[in-house]
Amino acid sequence: MLSASHLVIGHAGAALGAPCSVRLSAGRVCALLGPNGAGKTTLMRTLLGLIAPVAGEILIEGRPLAGLDERERARRMAWVPQQQAGGFDWPVRELVLMGRSAHGGLLAAPSAHDRAVVAAALERLGIAALADRPLSRLSGGERQLSLIARALAQQARLVMLDEPTASLDFGNQGRVMREVRRLADAGLAVLFSTHDPNLALRHADEAWLLQAGRVCEQGDAATVLDAHRLSGLYGVPVRELPLMGPPGRLFLTD
Repeated sequence: MLSASHLVIGHAGAALGAPCSVRLSAGRVCALLGPNGAGKTTLMRTLLGLIAPVAGEILIEGRPLAGLDERERARRMAWVPQQQAGGFDWPVRELVLMGRSAHGGLLAAPSAHDRAVVAAALERLGIAALADRPLSRLSGGERQLSLIARALAQQARLVMLDEPTASLDFGNQGRVMREVRRLADAGLAVLFSTHDPNLALRHADEAWLLQAGRVCEQGDAATVLDAHRLSGLYGVPVRELPLMGPPGRLFLTD
């Protein structure tokens, strides 16, 4: 679905780290972990084509990302940023409808098909009853699910989420991550960033560890996420507490 070779990320031509190569497949959830300032958001925005790479090539469905215009990229990849207070208090339905701009244009009148796609996205995420509610009247979890619904309305096959559970309570974290898992089960490729290795271990198939602007470890989440690697990644002692059920262990810091 997505691959990058000899990729160097950075800003204004200044590299954040050394070259690395990554790959993301359909039907898989990948967790991106790293300390503050490591470049997680920069990496994701680079893979989306929102920031130009300093070096390397990115392919989406076998095609060079650099050769796709903005609308073509939006048809293939959807972006769910961290929750932010917007300038407009949109009703949920109108927010989700914005995801259809990749198919008809930002100022084009929505078609009956567009509205049907939006209704299906809201229904799929269990928030159809919120369609007419303004964003200011949503809980954190409801707002995040609305942003995911907007991504679904794009009908992209790859979804990236920047810390989708940030600032959510325990119950809403589980609700959002269950929906992330369902996206992959439906055949989408999903990449999400997180500060919580326990969340990654429980919900991700794969993990990328990012340090100083470079993916230094990647592979099966159950293998990559261990106390030794996490201690090196975050610079603090990490230990594992065995658990009877899945995911089999819990990470703790001293």
